Amino acid sequence: MMSIKTSGSVWAAISSRTRAPKNACCGVTEYMHLFTADGFTGTPAECDEGVLEWVPREKIEDLNIWEGDKIFFRLLAADEPFFSLKLVYDGSSGLVSAALNGVPMQI
Repeated sequence: MMSIKTSGSVWAAISSRTRAPKNACCGVTEYMHLFTADGFTGTPAECDEGVLEWVPREKIEDLNIWEGDKIFFRLLAADEPFFSLKLVYDGSSGLVSAALNGVPMQI
């Protein structure tokens, strides 16, 4: 159960992340809807994904997170208008391709 309420929420992006093991015909695709907010009340609830905590924006790049997550955090920090981000990972070497608004990105 979420115990945070936000204010000034804005739908900022939709991102898809596909993970496929090498030599597999297809993978698992997750769709994430990214929101920003200008305020909040409450505290994070416990979850099975790790310890939830507020992290200063300048420390996000230092976290052990997916490479594609670092891309969308940079886009959000740059106030990129609403965007679509496609991220493709394989089972061993990590992020293999990314596309912003349908245009391939250099990774």
